[in-house]
Amino acid sequence: MSSSASQLDDFATADAVQAAFYEAFARGDQRRHLTGNFLLDSCDGSSAVARSYLCVLAVSTGQELRVSVMGRYEDHLRRQPDGWRFHRRLVFV
Repeated sequence: MSSSASQLDDFATADAVQAAFYEAFARGDQRRHLTGNFLLDSCDGSSAVARSYLCVLAVSTGQELRVSVMGRYEDHLRRQPDGWRFHRRLVFV
């Protein structure tokens, strides 16, 4: 990861990602996750790198909708027998 980027967290398992989301929802956070401007940087038939922008909108009880996070994803994908799968996702905010 470049020195100008910050990583939100390093989740080793799907269970760790799920636990982080449940913790946020327990606080009463309501979020909308928007992605767009998808770009395929490279693809050699067995692996690929793609980028997209992200915007997270948040609202809490009694408050107005606000932009919580803006940034971009860098996705590293690998081709498997049953299709393309995420290998790694970097988040730059």
